Amino acid sequence: LIFPPNDQLVFEGAEVLQHSLQYSAGMQYTFNASGKLKPYMGLGLGAITQLNSLITYDYKALNNGPGWIYEAENTGNAQFGEMLFLRAGVEHDFSKNWCWTFRTTYSNRFGKKSLGTPNILGIQAGLMVRFGSQ
Repeated sequence: LIFPPNDQLVFEGAEVLQHSLQYSAGMQYTFNASGKLKPYMGLGLGAITQLNSLITYDYKALNNGPGWIYEAENTGNAQFGEMLFLRAGVEHDFSKNWCWTFRTTYSNRFGKKSLGTPNILGIQAGLMVRFGSQ
């Protein structure tokens, strides 16, 4: 927290602009690949690199005078964190190129620096189209 230059200013809020790069790679194995109902499992690794950030502090004047905005840039070293992804689901082909898909995904951070990324359990459903010959 940055303290204002006088006592007539009160802290109103802060905003952080954080840029990052994300990478991931994985594999998926499909059971019963020739059938209409295709269960699958997947495994992958991911990483995130957090880059420099910009923090903006906003102060409001108590006497309706001009406020004060202070910006600070964090230009420290980029931080790196790793994640493991597990996925299981099923696809159902209802035409040559179209299928329904339903899957559950779990991601778990590991390594020394987690960078504040939570473990995530997710469920997805969707409609998928495949282009090209099959």
